[in-house]
Amino acid sequence: MRKIIFLMAIVMTACSTPAKKGGEAGTAFIGETVVKTTVDRVVAEQPAADLQLLEKGVRHAASLWREEDGTAEEFAGFVSANCQTQGSVHQDQQLHGITGGEYERDHTRPEKDS
Repeated sequence: MRKIIFLMAIVMTACSTPAKKGGEAGTAFIGETVVKTTVDRVVAEQPAADLQLLEKGVRHAASLWREEDGTAEEFAGFVSANCQTQGSVHQDQQLHGITGGEYERDHTRPEKDS
């Protein structure tokens, strides 16, 4: 019986979520102002973009962006370069069908000059 209780305690401890360290989680490198200006920038470049979907995607990308990924301006440039409206996604699907899958769009970020 003691062994079962001991094993259950070990399993429960192993499955518990670790406590958040102060300052690490929840602090975004990309702030709300940058998110809004980035959304505005993409809408200006691609007026057909779905605003709700765009905001959701930019907020998600901002939540994943870290300081080592680049500056706020590099974030805005990355989003702008990689944002696709429904029309451009449809064009990619058409090209994929036409070329038999040999067409591949390059979504990589350009390397920084050292």
